Amino acid sequence: MTRKIAFYSIASLSLALSSNALALTFNGDICYKVRYTQRETGAVNESINIKLHVKSLDANTCVAHSVITVPGDNPAFVSGTCSIGPTNIYLNLVETQVHKENWVDSEIMQVRLDPATLNGTIRVFSHDYDTMTHSFGDGYASGTLTKIVCR
Repeated sequence: MTRKIAFYSIASLSLALSSNALALTFNGDICYKVRYTQRETGAVNESINIKLHVKSLDANTCVAHSVITVPGDNPAFVSGTCSIGPTNIYLNLVETQVHKENWVDSEIMQVRLDPATLNGTIRVFSHDYDTMTHSFGDGYASGTLTKIVCR
């Protein structure tokens, strides 16, 4: 689902914001394994890998973007900013997708990373709209991010 995709993108951005001078000079792709352990319906064990393109703006700020290909559906777009601090790296990301099956969705994600390991946690709030039934839906997910090698 789109929520899973967005979460993974956030994880990728977090990696780019690692401690020290990396944030000052990093421009490129970062990859993460996002593992969801909780949804609004209860415990889950879901994971996805994501690649995010990150560009440093200054020592404390960066931007990130990803286009996620979803087989059999339209692409999902993820973008956002990050704030790099001495004890945490925070990423705020937004995802949108217009599905082929008459509905659209958006997500707001916050990722918190440990600057030493670049691993962390993610929380996602989603909102969708069915254009045929004119009904809205909400969702929540949380889990962990682990930095991986990009392929």
